[in-house]
Amino acid sequence: MTEKKSDFRVRRVVHGTGTDGRSTVLADRDAPLRLETPAFTIVDIWRFDGLPTRISADDGLPDQIELTPPSGSAVFRMCSIAPDEEWAGRSYDESLAAIGHEAAEGNGEETPPSEDGSHATDTVDVVVVLSGEVYCVTDTHETLLKQGDVVVQTGNAHSWSNRSDEVCKVAFVMATGTRDAG
Repeated sequence: MTEKKSDFRVRRVVHGTGTDGRSTVLADRDAPLRLETPAFTIVDIWRFDGLPTRISADDGLPDQIELTPPSGSAVFRMCSIAPDEEWAGRSYDESLAAIGHEAAEGNGEETPPSEDGSHATDTVDVVVVLSGEVYCVTDTHETLLKQGDVVVQTGNAHSWSNRSDEVCKVAFVMATGTRDAG
């Protein structure tokens, strides 16, 4: 049976120190912050509110998925990217809007997505392909990424295109950044 992006769940096991001072498992269940859109399903795992980060069992996550973490923070998330054909005929904007992508035009912040979902954020993203394949599309190139490949997005416009018939799973860290005044 072919896996669907809507099947995507992530088991999150949190280790820490118990009340007795011994290391233990504090939580072992599906990660609670999950959002399904037409083009992808995102599961946020943990948010870091700065470096050095607090050592705590609190995951720092808000009540809902936010595309870009707050200034000075980073988020670790996983995502299943549906085959393009699965969401064909729907605008990619709908999926981006579901995760809070609102364009702030003309001030160097998030850019409005184009029809194919091309967008940019003020983050540095390190994306690892866990399974499947996906094209990372920029203004001038299309790069096919397969299992084990890593792409680093440095605040540039990009989109994702899964031209296969299988779900692509990725894991990534999004760290907020600042742009050089230039």
